[in-house]
Amino acid sequence: MNPYQVVRIVCLLAVIFVAGLVTGRLTAPAPRVVPVNAAGRPLTAEVILSNFKAQIPMTAEEEMKMRRFLETIETEITAHPILSQERLEIFRRTAAKMKETLSADKHAAIDRFVADWERRFEMQRRRRGMAPPTPPAK
Repeated sequence: MNPYQVVRIVCLLAVIFVAGLVTGRLTAPAPRVVPVNAAGRPLTAEVILSNFKAQIPMTAEEEMKMRRFLETIETEITAHPILSQERLEIFRRTAAKMKETLSADKHAAIDRFVADWERRFEMQRRRRGMAPPTPPAK
């Protein structure tokens, strides 16, 4: 084997190695961002739905609608930091949409759920020394 062939083989191996690195970096799946609540527990659509179901009884159809609805807002929540004003605004905005998803006899229960959640949100902010959230726009 002459020196030209050795150099050619080494260069081809280097090109294959670099191509493998580039391909691996470009095709690797992005890690899934899991939102967390103020206590550090995961805040997924399933967790929110289970908390919601503990306070408000739902039919299977309503539960399915609510699960799909919560999965759509899950990505929006992850874009903002924990206990931020933006997360509170998302929750307030989606609380009105929750009423549309459920039957009219459950609207009072939804209002209680929202009031309880906002109270806990404000308590967590005060505990961490953050500014109080602004009242909801009416």
